[in-house]
Amino acid sequence: MNDTGSNSSRVTFSISDSTVTVQDTLGGGSFQLEVGRLSTVQPAMTDRFIFPVDDAVSFTTEKLRFRSQTTIRLRDECGEDLGSFSTTPRELPRGIYSLDITADIKIYLRVCNGAFSAAFVDGYHVDDEFSVTFDTPTDVVLGARSNHTFPEATITVPKSPEALASALPYLGSSIKEFSPERSWPSLRGYPPKIQHGPALRIPNCLSKPDTGVRITVEPSYADLYRIAPLAYYLGADIEFGSDPAIHLDLGYSEPLETATSQLTDTVSRILLKCFYLDTVTRIGGYYSLTRDEYPDVAEKLPFYPENLYELSLSEQLIEYLEVPFDTIEPSIPEWPLTATLQEGPDDMSLLPHLCNTLANVRVDTNQNGSDSSEHILPSVRSTTHGTTSTPTTGQTLLTPAAYRSALSYTAIEQSDFSAGFVFNNAGRAAPLEELFTTIPGRLSALLDDCWTIVTTPTVDQVQRILRSGVDFVYFDDPIVDGQVNCSDGTVDLSSVTDQLPSVVASIDNTELHRFTQLSAVGVLCGMLFTQPPEVIDLFAITVLLANGGSVSQTASLIGTPSRLFGDTTQQIVLPPDGRVPVQIDISPVKDSLFEVTTASPLTNYNSIGSVTICDPFFEEGTFQLMGTTASRTVTLSNEAIIDILSKEPNSTFADLPSYYPYEISVEFIEHAMATEQNDSLLLDSFND
Repeated sequence: MNDTGSNSSRVTFSISDSTVTVQDTLGGGSFQLEVGRLSTVQPAMTDRFIFPVDDAVSFTTEKLRFRSQTTIRLRDECGEDLGSFSTTPRELPRGIYSLDITADIKIYLRVCNGAFSAAFVDGYHVDDEFSVTFDTPTDVVLGARSNHTFPEATITVPKSPEALASALPYLGSSIKEFSPERSWPSLRGYPPKIQHGPALRIPNCLSKPDTGVRITVEPSYADLYRIAPLAYYLGADIEFGSDPAIHLDLGYSEPLETATSQLTDTVSRILLKCFYLDTVTRIGGYYSLTRDEYPDVAEKLPFYPENLYELSLSEQLIEYLEVPFDTIEPSIPEWPLTATLQEGPDDMSLLPHLCNTLANVRVDTNQNGSDSSEHILPSVRSTTHGTTSTPTTGQTLLTPAAYRSALSYTAIEQSDFSAGFVFNNAGRAAPLEELFTTIPGRLSALLDDCWTIVTTPTVDQVQRILRSGVDFVYFDDPIVDGQVNCSDGTVDLSSVTDQLPSVVASIDNTELHRFTQLSAVGVLCGMLFTQPPEVIDLFAITVLLANGGSVSQTASLIGTPSRLFGDTTQQIVLPPDGRVPVQIDISPVKDSLFEVTTASPLTNYNSIGSVTICDPFFEEGTFQLMGTTASRTVTLSNEAIIDILSKEPNSTFADLPSYYPYEISVEFIEHAMATEQNDSLLLDSFND
């Protein structure tokens, strides 16, 4: 086997016989390309591609063959989309083309002046073979870009604001290009990690972006924390000064603190505004995906978004900053995370993880300070509210150990999901067991044979349920100092040698900081309920997690309040074919008219900036930005409503959630529409 390519450490190429294998060293994925009559493989220039790639090789061949992983698009020499493929061979005349392949690693196959026929061999589903046959030996350039879901390096930073200010610009080294395309999560990459150390050390593989943008702030940890995600996204250099501002290389400066707006609020508005307008402007770029809200937003802007695409970053920012925030506020997606850090050096290691999600960062100054709750922007709607101090109900405790666990976690297939429940009270266990044994048919594919219930457990039973590989486990008694009480002793979770479940839930009767020690032994997230959850909520948690919901989304949908810890945007389960779990709310309007609202919650797999295709009752071919909602008033029959609720367990009808074990029927629909207090009436029947 021979290695080739340049010196890029993000992707590698290897050749064995007639197979070229591309390995993503930062994302773990790979891609195999079978090449007929393979010539010598040589390193190639990456600038031959319109799209950013980390490395490339070239060769001459007469045939290509590979297994499809998700999508394959054909593009012309200028990057224009020429459509997709089917099992019917598509004949292309001689020219310059690119095959745009979305796989476990991003692949581009550039055809250099060739004519070819291309088609799926047997079908066009995941893992079906795709074949390209050239009329003559043709030069091909294979480019690859890492999914970059793991930090490339670690920056060592001593405990001084000056050192942190020097290090922060290098977090932007993970961003592939500083155009509106960086609003796609796949073009941002995971920033390098930060660790404490005696001296500043920045690895040679990292480079500081040169975007012509500078940010000036006071020399304090608090202000550096507040601006970190914005500086990362803009590729800005950081300087100290008494007047916080953004400075552009065109000579323009934008103050970050005014008489009416504090630094935290101004930075949040600018980040949200720049990011969202990038997602609108990028429609003139690589992927011209029509968005549901685009016509309404575009007509309110003082510029035609697509005209800004080719401008420099500074020129774009000047235009963006002129847009009143109120103009776009209704269209801005729900933000993945609002994080409150503590002033001082201790929280600096969290900054790369927060930048990765473009978090809205606040700082607790312990001085009744500028980031107190009354200053939270009402427009910053967040999936998760995190803190590094003691979280209140509904908040998440953020720790570096939990983010480290998340980096090494891979979501499982739906069929592999399992849940365990440990009760000391048979009266609590019996109703849950009844719910699982009488699962409505629409939920059977999610929940059949995926659950285990143990009552009055022994030490051996608890150890066995942990060793069984369950992904979610609930203990109906509090876990104190990592100890699970059993009928014949205790089980110390931190001493379990096998990997613990990804999500551990219990009753909130312990210090959450002690509970988070479980992150060191493999726990991804934790849920601590303020009171014993109703059994129907435990059932709903199982449904939502199995359907691909994140922990934070799941916690927000059930009735029992909780505190969380860990990277709660993680999906434990990846639905089949990468399907995005969509929340659909159907509300009666009049007669057979209903308002249908769709929401696509943000997760680690569906990050801020990604899109999903709108449902069939919206205009065909339109897309929805993840984290936003889209509504239409449509005519629906009872049968259509039943079909929607059966296919999407995250749905609700007249405020009744379909992730509860109702039998969805015409009678259910009629009762829900006729009953004002339907939720309490129907739920009471399960909780009696």
